[in-house]
Amino acid sequence: MALVRTHASIISGSAPNAATTFTAVPSDPRSSMTNEEWRINSQLRLGLPLASYHNQPHAPCPHGCKHPLTKEPIKVRFGYHLVTDCLKANQGKKSHKDVETTIINHFNTFTNITATKAKPFTDGKQADIHLTGVTTIDNPAGKNWYLDVTSTNPMGVTNQEFINRAALGHRPGPGEHDPRNDVLTSAKQAEERKHAKYDRICAATGSIFSPFALETTGGHGASTKSVYFLFTKQMRDSGLPADVLVNKLKKDISFALRRGTIAQVTTLALDGYACPARAEDELALNRTAWDR
Repeated sequence: MALVRTHASIISGSAPNAATTFTAVPSDPRSSMTNEEWRINSQLRLGLPLASYHNQPHAPCPHGCKHPLTKEPIKVRFGYHLVTDCLKANQGKKSHKDVETTIINHFNTFTNITATKAKPFTDGKQADIHLTGVTTIDNPAGKNWYLDVTSTNPMGVTNQEFINRAALGHRPGPGEHDPRNDVLTSAKQAEERKHAKYDRICAATGSIFSPFALETTGGHGASTKSVYFLFTKQMRDSGLPADVLVNKLKKDISFALRRGTIAQVTTLALDGYACPARAEDELALNRTAWDR
């Protein structure tokens, strides 16, 4: 499984926008990182041991994760357990909210579209963002849009098993396509789940639905293209070229997404449950290792 995780990391790292945090100019606080964040960001990209776990690769998970069958402590595996399988370390809620806020802010600031937090549908389901005032040649009726942000981890156990099932059952020949080498496989699965959840209810309300799928390794799913295209088409006279602002949108989203992943290694705050003392201990341990 470790080889599958490494393979998934390499493939997902070649996805669109996966390296944005390394190529973008740090022009404002949203596109900059602390020294600690940058170091872990680089380690994630290169597949190196994370933070202080380079010299304690088999330490038990600091969140107390145990194997569901043997009940033995789960090892951090050079820190990668924290960014793949550890549900208690998952900072997805933080990055989800930051990405959502970034999209809403950019649409309201640079376009004539009004972006707000979506209200629940009649069946209780609730997307993330509601776009109104959408007028394009492709949308002459002015239908409203609903967006739902989702992030998925290509290195997680579930996605690794999916990649294994995608194997052809034999060694592919030189000219044969190997589906395990497809980029954005995890994002595609997430998009399909969102379409199954929201397509029918949005069609019933006369609205358009689009997922906004991201991979925690940095890739932006195919579904994001329609949102970026809509943003570009709806640019009001801002004094800046559309490509500059859409690239800024992609950049801000990439940094918000990456910070959520980095936070899984640098803090022990658990999904809204604050552990300040333990978090400070962990940060101190990380800094000690980095200064060596």
